[in-house]
This record gives sequence, C-alpha cells and structure tokens, in this order.
Amino acid sequence: KLKTVGERAFSGCTALKSALLPEGLESIGTYAFQSAGMGYVSLPSTLKSIKYLAFYNCEYLKSVTIPDSVTSLVAGSFYYCPSLKTASVPKAQPTSSPGHTPQR
Repeated sequence: KLKTVGERAFSGCTALKSALLPEGLESIGTYAFQSAGMGYVSLPSTLKSIKYLAFYNCEYLKSVTIPDSVTSLVAGSFYYCPSLKTASVPKAQPTSSPGHTPQR
C-alpha cells in the first residue's frame, strides 16, 4: 500500500488534471504536487500530515477538504493556489514544523 507521496513526486506535472489519493496514504511530502495542473484532489481519511508547500503553485486547484485524520498541516501547504476558493479543515488543532505556524 502507498503510505507516502514523496517529496516532489508530481512536481511540475502540468498534465495532471485531478488526483484521487488512495486510502492508506498517511503523508504528502514537501513540494509533492508543486505546480501540478490539477483542479481537483481527493484526500483519503487515513491522511495524517501535509508537508510544507505540498501543493505550492497549484494554480487550478479550486477546492480541498482536509480529512479529520490530519494532525499536521504546515503553513504554506497550499501557498499560491490562486483559484482555491473553498478549503474545509479538520476540527483538531494541527501541529507545525519548527519555524512555521499552523494555517487554518
């Protein structure tokens, strides 16, 4: 089973239009989807952490729902996503990396 989308795994994949991430996934790495062309992403209920700049510059991403299972959501995870109009975040207080503040 896929547990982690590694650092820069889909960075620059402008042809990627959507991502349905599988159950069992626990972590999305730094810059994992940087500058990807997707307008939609589905995050699984098993996801625990979204790293710094994971979705940086996903200019077509319109909305995202962060599952309640996420306990680490680092500031800047969705930095410069100009089309992002809707973001639902969990009720639990996320943690942050040193030098970064949780962003809700």
